[in-house]
Amino acid sequence: MLSPLLGALELKCNNTAYRPVMDAIDLLQRYLEQPLKEGAFFDPAESVPLAGVVPEQWRAAAMDDKGRVERIPYELCVLVALRDAVWRREIWVVGGEPVA
Repeated sequence: MLSPLLGALELKCNNTAYRPVMDAIDLLQRYLEQPLKEGAFFDPAESVPLAGVVPEQWRAAAMDDKGRVERIPYELCVLVALRDAVWRREIWVVGGEPVA
């Protein structure tokens, strides 16, 4: 479901406070073609944005005891953060009409 969603939307943001969410979306887009069975975790060399994306109470679910970030819980956190940012109009969809 994530691949068609991210492939269909062009997202923009002018607020640097929401840059971590945009960086997280960029990260997810880079991993779209990698099947989960080949890697349930992001590459350790990746800079995975956590602050502003993964709430503190979700950190234990998104990270293992070695500090590796698990992809599926992280994707859910990114989608929740994106939903909230779109709702607040901090991130928008190019070509979308504002809701009054």
